[in-house]
Amino acid sequence: MPHHNGNSSGEYYIENALDEVGAKNIVTGIYLDYRYFDTIFEASILLVTVSGILFLSKFEQF
Repeated sequence: MPHHNGNSSGEYYIENALDEVGAKNIVTGIYLDYRYFDTIFEASILLVTVSGILFLSKFEQF
């Protein structure tokens, strides 16, 4: 595997996550702070999908 010189975004998050977000756990800090909008978007897509399935299932004839 080639060696990468320089600072990657992953290294940045590992070094600064606890100080920037105030979380006690790096994974929790990244999930709830850095990826907040992504998480909210995924939850809204799930809600819309389930709502659509429930709505369409009311009209299905067996």
